[in-house]
Amino acid sequence: MKFMVRYADKIVGIFIVISLVILVFVIIMLGQSQRWFAKDISFITHMPSAAGLSRNMAVQFRGFSIGSVKNFYLTDDDYVEVIFTKALKTLSLDAFKEQMAGIYSSSVHRKTLDESPMAYKNMDDIVRNITPTARIINRVKPVYNFKAEE
Repeated sequence: MKFMVRYADKIVGIFIVISLVILVFVIIMLGQSQRWFAKDISFITHMPSAAGLSRNMAVQFRGFSIGSVKNFYLTDDDYVEVIFTKALKTLSLDAFKEQMAGIYSSSVHRKTLDESPMAYKNMDDIVRNITPTARIINRVKPVYNFKAEE
């Protein structure tokens, strides 16, 4: 007695398609968490010395981390050429809406993402960096946000 599946070729085809969809989904999810698809901007600067410099170390400007060192070379004129990258922030509309919870606003949409709270420096970093020169008396929390449409 032979065992025969009536639609074996269709079942195998559906299994393969489902497997490929799952594989693509896993690759995309891993890629996002590992920054495989992230855009970085590279910068080059010249320094007189490489003392204390190493690959992947954080690049700080006025107390804020602005990127990381990718590589450095000694140039013909005895300067050190440092290549560092800055990762571009990706802003999401859902995170923008979450940040604006409790604040009345008619302008929370994709056109104003560049003005979302996540587009600016972290408040804790700012407070830490201005503490030597300023004293915070009060913090103002907005209750209404207005932006004119063009």
